[in-house]
Amino acid sequence: VVTPAAGFVEPWAAVVMGLLVSPVCYLAISKLKARLGYDDALDAFGCHGVGGLLGGVLTGLFCVPELSWTGKGGLLYTGDPSLLVSQVLGILVTLAIVVVLDLLLVAAVRAVFGGLRVSERDEALGLDVSVHGESAYPAFTGLDS
Repeated sequence: VVTPAAGFVEPWAAVVMGLLVSPVCYLAISKLKARLGYDDALDAFGCHGVGGLLGGVLTGLFCVPELSWTGKGGLLYTGDPSLLVSQVLGILVTLAIVVVLDLLLVAAVRAVFGGLRVSERDEALGLDVSVHGESAYPAFTGLDS
């Protein structure tokens, strides 16, 4: 959450941002992931994606005018919503570009490989064995109970 705001907010604001983002990321990982059914073993989207989105918005609230190279400060400091609006628009444009490019990549992968997932058996065996024909842990077959 603080990455988009790094260098633009005061330490107290960074702490507030950290306190705000923790439950949001937790809910994204525990509820949103289950509801949408996406496969994210490392929870990169729930942590970095959702946290970064929130950080971008909060930068529009907490940005110190003297630290901003545009001279615009966050809504909290100036009462001017222009930086907050710019941050939200930037996030929306970025999301639109990412969604379009992701859909193109998904179409390309499906065209070349026939799908996005391996079979359940191959996944249970492990891709080292099923795809590469070798195992880092020869005693483990993936199908042990």
